[in-house]
Amino acid sequence: MSSKHHRSHRSVLRRLTPMLNEMLSLYCFIFDEHLTFCDQITFLSKACYYHIRQLCCIRPYLDSSTVCTIATSIVHSKLDYCNSLYYKLIKSQLSRLQQIQNSLARTVVKAPKSCHITPILCSLHWLRITERL
Repeated sequence: MSSKHHRSHRSVLRRLTPMLNEMLSLYCFIFDEHLTFCDQITFLSKACYYHIRQLCCIRPYLDSSTVCTIATSIVHSKLDYCNSLYYKLIKSQLSRLQQIQNSLARTVVKAPKSCHITPILCSLHWLRITERL
């Protein structure tokens, strides 16, 4: 493809991005002109960590099964929503999503941050973020 053709695609995308964001904000998904999803993942991180903090507050009063159900229904559902768009996402953004899942898993099983995450994910039967895409 010619460089002129690439420029025309970029200019069209630049003009459409605000319109797309407005339409897609109804579905709680934020696009940027370079499709890095940086703003989307920042928004998602804030929402997920908020729910994880709330879960930490009520964790002492709940049994393991209930905590796992709440974690899956509230936070994992947010991570899974439109996750096919994260395919081919850069490693740093995928890492941010994995950190959310790791934090959630540690909250569910009451594990310290120093605890290795792989056995925890296995015990919960959760796939890593890259395996979920």
